[in-house]
Amino acid sequence: MATKKGIAVTVAIVVAIVGASFLIWFIPVSNPALTESEIISDVYARHNDLLGNVELMFEDWRKGNATSDDILDKIGAARTDIQGMRDQIEDASPGAQWQRSFDLYVQALESSTQYLDAIETRVNAGDTSEPDTEISDLMSKWRALVDESVAAMPLAQ
Repeated sequence: MATKKGIAVTVAIVVAIVGASFLIWFIPVSNPALTESEIISDVYARHNDLLGNVELMFEDWRKGNATSDDILDKIGAARTDIQGMRDQIEDASPGAQWQRSFDLYVQALESSTQYLDAIETRVNAGDTSEPDTEISDLMSKWRALVDESVAAMPLAQ
């Protein structure tokens, strides 16, 4: 018959094996470093998708198909996402050949925040008329900065 000491050792070994197996599933594997191209491509895709969704919701709000709370919540979430994208770009430490592209994209994100501010002002005022030139100009500005950033990428040259 097994002794208490033998059972305790066996239980300890089983617990260690199960515990180690459990940790393998829950400790994230560190991601390999992303290249500058991967970082800016990811931000570009998320940024354009995000602002495209805000534009659609703004149009829905203007037509009465979305509430003010819906669009304001979307704008708040978009601001948070844009700040995360900005942090991602600023933390990237790109090589010298990518620096101009990254700097321009930070400016595009800042301009996007101004664009969101203008939409928020319209929503808070309850103004569902056609968008004014300020909103159109801010949209054009962030898009132009994105285009400049893309043109400054070493791959585009």
